[in-house]
Amino acid sequence: MYIDLHVHTNRYSSCAAMSPQEMAAEALAVGLDAVVITEHNTIWSEDELADLQSEFPSLLILRGFEVSAAGRHDILVYGVSDTTGFTRGMPPEEAVALAHERDGIAILAHPFRYQEELAAEVLAAPFDLCETRSVNIDPYHHELGSTLARHYGVPEVYNSDGHHPVSLGSYYNKLHKSVSNMDELMDVLRRAAFTPMEQPERVRPALEDRVERIKIGIRRSIRMGITEPEAVWRRVGNARQRIYEMLPQVLAELEQAQAGG
Repeated sequence: MYIDLHVHTNRYSSCAAMSPQEMAAEALAVGLDAVVITEHNTIWSEDELADLQSEFPSLLILRGFEVSAAGRHDILVYGVSDTTGFTRGMPPEEAVALAHERDGIAILAHPFRYQEELAAEVLAAPFDLCETRSVNIDPYHHELGSTLARHYGVPEVYNSDGHHPVSLGSYYNKLHKSVSNMDELMDVLRRAAFTPMEQPERVRPALEDRVERIKIGIRRSIRMGITEPEAVWRRVGNARQRIYEMLPQVLAELEQAQAGG
């Protein structure tokens, strides 16, 4: 059974460019059997989930949520329906503790997206799993992510972190047994009864699309007068090396466009 544990839709994630129906249809088209919708700081209601599930009976659709914690850390929470107390900007370790108090699971998402060194309290937080591959994890950070998972002593998971149809099917997880609800999924995750997977033919276009979006972020920074590489990296995120490589290219493209205009 193939599952993507980390997808977004434009219903509650303003940064997502696909409707719930587009997400579900694309998930089926690329061979997924299940997805977990993890909107930013919001959880779908049971009724909303049931309605979407009725439209796509061949796709198991579950719900979690992504907490935008302090320090630009994002935490995926599963098995918790009461989101009271989970607030934007809360300390990451408190988000993990609250998830555990409610018998949930907490996964550190794209850990190095906005920093390449984690604070001591984040390194000490008892995450259940660590996301080490996604479209929002630069290949330069793959080994860093695997090293971090070993530090925590937890399994690695691969997810698309899909915000656009092109992302779905890039990274996902193969469950060693089929599940039909969140309780069964959490049991599989806790027993590490899954194998992280990727589809290179889907990864390539997804990462190419991501690079174009990074370019847009760099251009915005330049238009704001931010051209110092470190400052651009801190604003845009992604791997520092990627930004340092791309910034001169984008500056040259803009200069060429101005000269030609």
